[in-house]
Amino acid sequence: MEIEVSPLLYKSIQALAAKRTMLKRERNVIETIAIGSSHGDFGFDPRYCDNSFNLCYRSLDLKHSFGLYNYACNALPNLKNIIVFYSAFSSGFSLERSIGEKEISVAVSELFELGFAYDDKVLRESADKIKDHFNDYEVDVGGKRGFFTAGKGFLSESIGVEARSSSHMKYNSNKEFNLYLAKIISLSKKMGHKVYVVIPPVRSDYRKAVGKDFESIFSSLLELKNDFDLGCDFPIINFYSDEGFVDSYFGDFDHLIPSGDGARLLSLVIGNVLKGGD
Repeated sequence: MEIEVSPLLYKSIQALAAKRTMLKRERNVIETIAIGSSHGDFGFDPRYCDNSFNLCYRSLDLKHSFGLYNYACNALPNLKNIIVFYSAFSSGFSLERSIGEKEISVAVSELFELGFAYDDKVLRESADKIKDHFNDYEVDVGGKRGFFTAGKGFLSESIGVEARSSSHMKYNSNKEFNLYLAKIISLSKKMGHKVYVVIPPVRSDYRKAVGKDFESIFSSLLELKNDFDLGCDFPIINFYSDEGFVDSYFGDFDHLIPSGDGARLLSLVIGNVLKGGD
């Protein structure tokens, strides 16, 4: 890469370009995509879900997930299913407002032609710097259909589970970004696709620190599902309350080990649901 960018933007461009390279090469066989944040990026292994692709990435919010789904509608001729990873923070988290992660937005928008415009000066400058530099850029790395088991870092235990859970729950009461989930569902109806919302598992100490039950944490999601006329239903696959995901499956408070039994189990269950199983 000839231009100088921040370490975060460089890493994001490399990882997302690798996903885009795989996506283009396998576009004719992909029937299912997973979109969402790092919980999906770490946890959904397409090897255990037929003809699927992992298009999740670090800190992606529902706005960017909607953008990637829109891209996939045009890029994947045989697309049928959309798996949306939805976490405790998803209803209110904005990637573009994140102090430490916001440049990821620039990489996603440029590589997947989302066309985002920014009010933030840092994002405008970064977007201008990389514009049209990566149109034909390909990255070949190990992995399978957008899923990589190597090169992922886990959070330090020194952060503390209380701080981690609190940082997520501060977004929980905000419903602003559920608008983009509604947009995903609306587009899926138009395209004839099926949407599945996946609530990822968390480690037991994280669940204890949050201290609320599933219905309280995900009340805005359940409200969207039950009280709004979206024109179609969407199944919720709830791993948050699933105690079968033991603590040893996790690399930190809320991320599964990509090469471990937890990611395999999660992916097998999703694959079974898509096939019509329980």
